[in-house]
Amino acid sequence: MLERYLVVIEEGEGHLTDDRVTMMELESSVREFVGKVAANNYSLHEAPQKIKRIYKVDLVYGRIHEVEPVLEDMKIVLKKKPTDGNQ
Repeated sequence: MLERYLVVIEEGEGHLTDDRVTMMELESSVREFVGKVAANNYSLHEAPQKIKRIYKVDLVYGRIHEVEPVLEDMKIVLKKKPTDGNQ
């Protein structure tokens, strides 16, 4: 299955925030990025970031699902986010 991940990121602090969408090809890259943000591990030239949403896009069938990072057995796992029936 051909998949990509779209990560919506809020950068900056206070009134100076911007939203940015980053495409990642591998789930391991997304998990690594989530761990970096959770640990607040930034270099001196990087602005603080906050993950707003993560989407998993299936390029073959054209499906998109919102996923959320979950800690299981001390590992970060991306699971499909439950939806309410109102949407």
